[in-house]
Amino acid sequence: MKKGFTLIELLGTILILSAIVLVVAPLVINSVQDSKTKLEGTSEENIVMSAKNWANDNKDKLPSDGLDGSISVPILEGEGYLSDSDKNGCVIITSADGVYYYRYTEDKSICRNNALVDNTPPKITDLKVTGTTTNSITILVSATDGESKIAKYEFYINDGSEKWYSQDTDAETVTHTFTGLKDDTNYKHIKVRVTNALGKSSEDEISAKTLELKAPTLSQSGKNGVIDYKGQCGNGITCSYKKDSGSFTTVSGNTNVPFTDNGTLVARVSDGTNTETATLTMVVIIDASYSAGYYYCSSGYTLSGTSCKKTTTVNASYSPGYYYCSSGYTLSGSKCRKTTTTNATYNSGYYKCPFASSREGTGCWYDWVLVTGTIYCVGGVVDWGTDYQSLYDQCDSSTYNNNGDCAVTWDGQIHPTVYCRNYAGSATYVSGGYSCPSGYTLSGTKCTKTTTVSANYSSGYYYCSSGYTLSGTKCKKTTTVNASYSPGYYYCPSNYTLSGDKCIIN
Repeated sequence: MKKGFTLIELLGTILILSAIVLVVAPLVINSVQDSKTKLEGTSEENIVMSAKNWANDNKDKLPSDGLDGSISVPILEGEGYLSDSDKNGCVIITSADGVYYYRYTEDKSICRNNALVDNTPPKITDLKVTGTTTNSITILVSATDGESKIAKYEFYINDGSEKWYSQDTDAETVTHTFTGLKDDTNYKHIKVRVTNALGKSSEDEISAKTLELKAPTLSQSGKNGVIDYKGQCGNGITCSYKKDSGSFTTVSGNTNVPFTDNGTLVARVSDGTNTETATLTMVVIIDASYSAGYYYCSSGYTLSGTSCKKTTTVNASYSPGYYYCSSGYTLSGSKCRKTTTTNATYNSGYYKCPFASSREGTGCWYDWVLVTGTIYCVGGVVDWGTDYQSLYDQCDSSTYNNNGDCAVTWDGQIHPTVYCRNYAGSATYVSGGYSCPSGYTLSGTKCTKTTTVSANYSSGYYYCSSGYTLSGTKCKKTTTVNASYSPGYYYCPSNYTLSGDKCIIN
């Protein structure tokens, strides 16, 4: 018995299986692709068929039992299940006891309310401010969604709370009012978020400014306090006032508040969030002013204490100036002179020698000088140290030089120290005479000195008659009499009436 397969048999089997795969595989692939085949044409049957193909591939998105769902024509086209359709409705898929039923509709609200797929978020078509007060801002927002319904609107304003306010509604236009805001404030980030039923959302923002809450204006008119609320009373704004420490009274507009005595008026405006106040001090009664009694003078007099004084002024008389000298001097123009005379001093005659020489008898000699070597004593005397003799005793005629002076030459032997001095000539005789001290002039046997100084000047001066006092170049006389007296009184400002020492406003 033959066991196993031969190589030829195995190769044949493989060839047969390959042929089967080549035939069956395309059929399987085509079967899968058939479910996604784009159906052409505009018939509702083709649209329903494309919806069934979509449902076969998206079972996780189908509605639960007993519920409806919708798939729109744009979604079928966008996901490749339908092409070239001129329809814009949707296919309603109803689940009942595990069976799905399909029908086409053009009702947009049904399509949006039951959408199973939405690839785009809602579109915000309008966002604007529709109203502002001192503490609120109202906005309007419009939005659409072509694929599913709108589920909710959310609102935010940058008031510090970081809170989003939500409205669950499928309306395409809604309004929202932000309250409790600060007056006269620009809110730059007012945001809106719109979300559809499938959770896709869009945002936009706008800015707005709240109105200013103005403080009242207060004024006094006579005994009344006048309050101007600037036309703000009503429409959510409360206007009120109080006197002194009383309670507030609510009013509907401008008000006059009467006072019988001095007091305080407080006015207030409030929108429930913001408050503005103003305060006025009412002055109805004041102390009267007192004009004290006073002294006064007749024309021409000036008041000084309780006296009146009048000063009379006339021109002063003038005495011209002059020069004068001290005792012992004589005036000469603008100078003073004085001459002093004393006896001159008499000096006897005397001999006079040249400078640096001294007299001996009638001769003049210079100082001794130490000499060495050849000695020339020009007209002088040699002193040999121990012997003192004249040259005529030491020199003969052969030793005189050409000038007739004696010359002594050493012979190389040791000799005493030699000094020499020269002759200056005969002394001059100066005759005696009279002399004067420095600054004096000799006149005979008298000495005369003249001293000259500037004379003193006595300026001219003004003077007054008796009873007047000199003031510059004027003479003044003050006359004093008793002042007259006017008694004091109380008085009030305009629009007040005097009552004792008080003033009451009219």
